[in-house]
Amino acid sequence: MGWNTDILDDDNISANARLIYFALSKFADKDGKCYPSFATLAKKTKLTDRTIRKYIPELIKNNWIRKEQRKKEGGAWENNLYILHRLGVRKEIPKVRKEIPKGTEGDSEGVRNQFPTNLSNITYPYNYNNINIVEQVINYLNDKTGKSYKSKTSKTKSLINARLKDGFTFEDFKKVIDIKSKEWLTDKAMNKYLRPETLFGGKFEGYLNQENSNLDDDEKYSHLNNDVF
Repeated sequence: MGWNTDILDDDNISANARLIYFALSKFADKDGKCYPSFATLAKKTKLTDRTIRKYIPELIKNNWIRKEQRKKEGGAWENNLYILHRLGVRKEIPKVRKEIPKGTEGDSEGVRNQFPTNLSNITYPYNYNNINIVEQVINYLNDKTGKSYKSKTSKTKSLINARLKDGFTFEDFKKVIDIKSKEWLTDKAMNKYLRPETLFGGKFEGYLNQENSNLDDDEKYSHLNNDVF
């Protein structure tokens, strides 16, 4: 389909991210849309599920793909929808092209010269559907913990948007909520910390990479510092 060639020229994209993009392109239709599961991508690329989750944000950040959450009518989550972009039609690349010299209309070299020669200096716009993701994260937190946090609170939006900007995904938020809910939900001392400012703050990545939720009391409290309390 021609979706996966120009990415080889982008020095910002790692080998693993390119491999994932190639796998996505295998499933993409003529509009660049596909929805393979993490397990399917892991099988096709011979990468782990965790590696897939880690490098998809790299493709999103550099505007090679867009990701949308999908939900069934009954409320259950379906596989993500991925929309692949091609160089030249990748959405929202900053307009730093230089003007095509006169007389080069239709000339392939002239067309190529429209694009900046050094993409590493470009800051791509943050193009997440933030409002939707914030609401989904808070709904999931409330469903999992039985709490009633609001998705429109400025502090909550700021925390979640900061983590999204760091490259984390909705699946990462779900994993952190699952891990800490399992660990703290029935703990009277810790239950109150199942809240956005604790879960989605500076310790987020540590929580995400926490393998064992069956911790003793000292380990439970070591994840927090005084400013959380």
